[in-house]
Amino acid sequence: MPDSQSATFGQAGHLWLDRKRINKNAKSSQVSYEVYLRVHLAPLTIPPDQPNSLRGELADFKLSRLTSPICDAIWLRLRETKPAYTAKRSFAAFKSILKDARRRGLMKHNPAESVIMDGIDRRKPPLEIGVDIPDKSDIRAMLDASTPGRARLRRGFGRSPFCVCRSHTVILLDVATGMRAEELRALLWKNLHLDGGFVRVLHGVDFDGLLTGPKTDAGYRDLSIPPEVVEALREWKEICPDTSAQALVFPTLTGKMMAHRGVLGQIWYPLLDDLGMKAEDGSYKYVFHGLRHFYASIMIEAGVRPKRLQKLMGHATLSMTMDIYGHLFPESEAETKMIHGAVTAVLRGPQDDKNGQNHDTTEKTGGNPAIFEAVP
Repeated sequence: MPDSQSATFGQAGHLWLDRKRINKNAKSSQVSYEVYLRVHLAPLTIPPDQPNSLRGELADFKLSRLTSPICDAIWLRLRETKPAYTAKRSFAAFKSILKDARRRGLMKHNPAESVIMDGIDRRKPPLEIGVDIPDKSDIRAMLDASTPGRARLRRGFGRSPFCVCRSHTVILLDVATGMRAEELRALLWKNLHLDGGFVRVLHGVDFDGLLTGPKTDAGYRDLSIPPEVVEALREWKEICPDTSAQALVFPTLTGKMMAHRGVLGQIWYPLLDDLGMKAEDGSYKYVFHGLRHFYASIMIEAGVRPKRLQKLMGHATLSMTMDIYGHLFPESEAETKMIHGAVTAVLRGPQDDKNGQNHDTTEKTGGNPAIFEAVP
């Protein structure tokens, strides 16, 4: 396509954002896409002393001039000037913009398809109990410290029975169900079936703080609640000012939905402060999402199968569940013996191989290896 007829990368980027808006992508995602384009991609420049440099900013660069080497230079520049996560996400947006441009007929092919995002270790260390996942002693300490009557009285929000009981019930329900923070914030009384002993997850929270569906289609699920937790929820129901069907289970004092920062600032951080679970640098020992990880860990310990765990956690795929929690599943004793036996057979040498072959021959011939002897 001639340069005179070619669109610029900036124009293609805005068309890409329009597609995201028309497709009704999550509002939070649309905001992130706009930031990647406006902050990290559009003003990008490559110094002239580097190979495949750009003249001016990427936003003004013609799509017709983009080549695979230039796209690779853009990736290297992002990797050089941005944190690893930001570089990776920004270049993924760059590729997506070019894919959309090709779909619209603005370019004949996508020159970024062959570019590999190298130089980034994509592997994360596995979750560790006591580091990423609270251990049982820490969970018991949290529940004990947040119990009404034992919770330390704090100024402001922390002094009222409403806030003390709400904090304890939020922690208890999350430990018992592994619900996401947005699912707890969006929980309605009509979806909390105390007589049946289960909670029905039907809602999450969007970017504007409004009720929406769960994070994935698999997020629609029913979760069993133990009798002790049911009793705590009944006690909380006596204190909660509005328990009508459409009311929130864990509202603010004014009846509105709690913000995520409210969950952290009014419930989570004060609790960890009381327990001394805070390092000298100001970081806390666990994140709130650690309660969800804890629920998964005790389900695995109880013998829940991977497919069932996927359903309980509301994960879209089984591979997602296994990628996060696969290392927590115990190895069977029989498998361990088989592994050791295979290695031992090699270490013992050829005599063991011969014995094993004779054993196989005996089994196949019904205990008479002479059948395989040479016939005169």
